[in-house]
Amino acid sequence: MLRDSEALGYVAATHQSLKDHGPTVWTWYRPFAGPDCDAERARLRALDWPACARMIMDDLRPAHPDLEGLVARLDVMRWGHAMVRPEPGLLWDPALLALSRPFGGIHFAHTELSGLALFEEAQDHGLRAAEEVLAALGRRSGSWR
Repeated sequence: MLRDSEALGYVAATHQSLKDHGPTVWTWYRPFAGPDCDAERARLRALDWPACARMIMDDLRPAHPDLEGLVARLDVMRWGHAMVRPEPGLLWDPALLALSRPFGGIHFAHTELSGLALFEEAQDHGLRAAEEVLAALGRRSGSWR
């Protein structure tokens, strides 16, 4: 994360190739997370490619002053991706509890069921949902649970 940035930071999306030099792909993340969700979505939709590219490059320039000369391509994906905003009582909200129950043959496994969008929560809910499916099929799981 960059100092004084509204972005969440960036990752080298080619990190699993185990190359530590040469061309790479970066993925940069910036939430539009003000108190008025509708206004933030409208703000995101209003951004065109030049405005997004400027925002990204302006954000990264303090850490990488020579970046513009190195960029061969800049793709923009505006992804209106909702995340839970935990608040007191959320975990016992009847609507949230209803989401944890299967809907026919559909078993839900998302981090929002825990109130936090964390990998570990996704892993746990995925395991739980898989075990529910196996149980519904009359099969035993080899899980540690």
